[in-house]
Amino acid sequence: MNINVGFAGNAHVFPGLLMALTSIWKNASRPVDAYILTGDFHDLDSSYRPFSAEMISYLEKVGHAYHPENAIHVIDMTPFKEDIYRCKGIKSRFSIYAYLRLYYDKVDGMPDRLLYLDIDTVCLKDIAPLFDTDLKGNSIGAILDPVAIKWISPVYCNSGVLLLDMKKIRSNGRLALCRKMVQKRRMFMPDQSAINKWFKDDILRLDGKYNEQIHVKEDTAIRHYCTVFKVFPYIHYIKAKPWGDLEEFHKQRKEYDLDPFLLYCHRLLESFQKKEEPKIEK
Repeated sequence: MNINVGFAGNAHVFPGLLMALTSIWKNASRPVDAYILTGDFHDLDSSYRPFSAEMISYLEKVGHAYHPENAIHVIDMTPFKEDIYRCKGIKSRFSIYAYLRLYYDKVDGMPDRLLYLDIDTVCLKDIAPLFDTDLKGNSIGAILDPVAIKWISPVYCNSGVLLLDMKKIRSNGRLALCRKMVQKRRMFMPDQSAINKWFKDDILRLDGKYNEQIHVKEDTAIRHYCTVFKVFPYIHYIKAKPWGDLEEFHKQRKEYDLDPFLLYCHRLLESFQKKEEPKIEK
């Protein structure tokens, strides 16, 4: 069975999608089907434009170089715009594309099992063991959030890595409750908070190695470069992404072990920008 992964985003974060997918393809033991949610919401923000055909074509070239059966499936979520725009926090610091995962049950053609990943994730190992995890009757597999478990709830999960039993999710109606919640209430982490509320008793808590948010460890399978709040030596946020300026990334994250892979992805991005064929390193 192929590994089904899901992402959501726009053209502005193409470098991140290229890096995330390449990290999966490079380590995968089986072919990968990637389901990409995108959409045109530029009337809300000028940067909210969908991945272009050129971007998808380049991703396909890179993917096929790793395995001829790797595939990209693009889903246009623009038809849901009117409903998405009802979300109370639509103009918050979080991208509108974070809400798209709340519409998985309304998207035709989605597989019965899907591993959703935020675009700021990098896979360091084969994700097949995670994808194959027995959810033991639960709809979702997720990892505890190391910060939120101290401030919000000891069972609060981060939504950047979600193993989804789409068959159960399509039938239980919980995503509809999540959508209703984000449309009625303004929250700091809207989609994540809604998922934690309505799936609280329906989540299998998975090993932290599948969503490492602090630093890479020996067993880390997925490194999630989400925004981190720090209070020492002064209150500040760490926001640098691995596909951005590497000097700033090193300064903020203090990470160097992944540099060979990050530099490789920067070269892939440069080839795309120059309209050159990708030079694959396996």
